Amino acid sequence: MAKSKSKKPVSHLIRLGPSSTVVVLPANLVRSLGWKKHQRVLIRRIARGIKIIDARTKQ
Repeated sequence: MAKSKSKKPVSHLIRLGPSSTVVVLPANLVRSLGWKKHQRVLIRRIARGIKIIDARTKQ
């Protein structure tokens, strides 16, 4: 069976370990942001949500 094409993209939260949580984002959102596999990002909590930004590379 083919995957169903829902009209609204869905995000998920998955527990990876005792202290890690994974956020699954829709593929079209990740492509539009130009992110790559294993890219490092920083997550900041703001007043009404979260802010995700690129992490600076170690140099």
